[in-house]
Amino acid sequence: PPGTTCADDYCEWEAFEDPAVVDNAADADAGGGARSRLVPLILGCAGGVLVLSACALLACRYFVCNGSQTDRGTPLPVTSRDAAKTVVGPAQAAPAAAVFGSASPTTAVAEVAAAQPVEEKITVTVRCGSCSALIPVTSSSGVACRFTCPSCGAVSEFKINLPPVTSVVALPVQYPAYWNSRGDGSKEFVQESDEVAKGVQGLFDRTWKDQWTRDRGRHGKVQQLEVVMVQRNENAESWKNYYRIREELKKTCVAGQAPKYQAKTSALVMDHAEARMLVQRGQLASEANEFYMFHGTKPMAMTAICDSAFRIDKAGSNAGTLYGPGLYFAEACSKADEYASDDKDHGYPGLYGMLICRVACGHINYNDQVAPPVQALVDSVLRDKTHHCILGDREKCRGTYREFIVFDNEQVYPEYLVIYRRVAK
Repeated sequence: PPGTTCADDYCEWEAFEDPAVVDNAADADAGGGARSRLVPLILGCAGGVLVLSACALLACRYFVCNGSQTDRGTPLPVTSRDAAKTVVGPAQAAPAAAVFGSASPTTAVAEVAAAQPVEEKITVTVRCGSCSALIPVTSSSGVACRFTCPSCGAVSEFKINLPPVTSVVALPVQYPAYWNSRGDGSKEFVQESDEVAKGVQGLFDRTWKDQWTRDRGRHGKVQQLEVVMVQRNENAESWKNYYRIREELKKTCVAGQAPKYQAKTSALVMDHAEARMLVQRGQLASEANEFYMFHGTKPMAMTAICDSAFRIDKAGSNAGTLYGPGLYFAEACSKADEYASDDKDHGYPGLYGMLICRVACGHINYNDQVAPPVQALVDSVLRDKTHHCILGDREKCRGTYREFIVFDNEQVYPEYLVIYRRVAK
């Protein structure tokens, strides 16, 4: 009806008046016998105008509303936990040509909105190859884009290759086959078998290294580690969050051709039957650079972490933060042991806590400098979003250990709780 809005919010109608009707009505008000002669004419004209107007309105409503629906496109599904998610992909520079000079942008970070049409353009941040300025540019996936740097005037061309966006949130969650839980929202700590305990001991023995660092303290000694008890953390809700992030990282890393790494927790245990079985049954996602990693702590703190996840705000509270305020994990048990302590006040004197965590590292920013550029490394994960993890190779530059640092606690799932003791070498 006139003056209302149609259900699709794509067209609005304005109430209108027919000038002929208004003028004739005014004349009729002048009085006398003219009124009786004009009434049939007025009514006839008014009726005809109204009929024609109604037909025009219905036709307009049909063609405008239905025509609009055909042009809206298909909305993209949600790509992660949030309504919009940052997707990292490579920007490939075109071959150098004279018209472009030497400018060639590098990595691009694309912001993909949840409800954009498929053909909508993507806003990315690229680096000018001439002056290295960071510039926001709007482009489409798979289409070459030219842009002019506002700082130096250089013209560059790049191309974004992003994978088709699928709904990670809608993915059915797959739980490890050896778990008791199957997505019923339960939480439990399952006592592991002697075979699994032997596997964990194998992980300890193969990754242990007689190497002291200052994080152990001036008088700290490197000792062997002996497994006392192993439990498995089955937290359905935490696993669901971790699983979906891991699947998202798999697709992002495959699309961006992220380098694959290997951790000692896998590479050094293949000659130990129980340890090999433990790692293989985990079916780690190599596409997402998923590894088993160690994290040393107190026995009582392990259950709190498994119940409520790691806390980023506690990063560095037990030691330094050489690579920024993230969550630190080690591929060597002797490194993680530096941060473990016994719990004398809660019945664990002489016993220490070690979490064996799944860590989905994604695209790793590798660094082997003695004095790493901390801010740049952290920015690559938190601001620029070109990487998902930092790998600090102190083993190469200092002869100590490699450390893996992530800044999102949902990239971590603490799967095994280990109580152990330190024994003389």
